[in-house]
Order: sequence, then structure tokens, then C-alpha cells
Amino acid sequence: FTVTVAQNDGVTPIDINGFSFRLNVGPVENPDSQDSGQLFQNTPAVTDAVNGVITITLLTSEAATPTGEYFYDLVQVDNAGFERTILSGKWDIE
Repeated sequence: FTVTVAQNDGVTPIDINGFSFRLNVGPVENPDSQDSGQLFQNTPAVTDAVNGVITITLLTSEAATPTGEYFYDLVQVDNAGFERTILSGKWDIE
């Protein structure tokens, strides 16, 4: 699936050249560390930097996550190394 990183207006894309991203998934909110019992961490690909588009492709092992309630957060690391969570929520797998 794809995500477009936008400015605060939610519409205007941000140029993400040089940025990196990571998707964290685990059984507790804010699963951004192994200490939280993190299930997995995925590295999305920047597929259209100028238009702020990243693509998240789950590995087979990640897609085979057992049934349950999980949480995710998507972390952006900008050119200066500043990290910020840009998306988070609950992921119910049935």
C-alpha cells in the first residue's frame, strides 16, 4: 500500500528526498522498540520523493501475523535525522 506524506493541510505533498521511514508493529501502542514486544519493523520504500509517496510492502512473514489486536506507527526520519511519528493506529487481524 502507499502513503503520501503531506503538509499540515493534509493535501500538499512534502518533498521527502533523503528521508527514510520505518513501520513498527507490536502488541502495545507506540511499538517503536524491541522492549515493547515489537512484532516486526518494516522499511518502506520512497517511490516518488517529490510528491511525498512511500510504498509499504509486507514480507510474507509479516503478512502471516497471527490473529489479534496490534498497533502500528510510521516514523519519518528527515535529512537532519529528526524522527517524528506521522501515522499511528490499531491494526486488527482476523
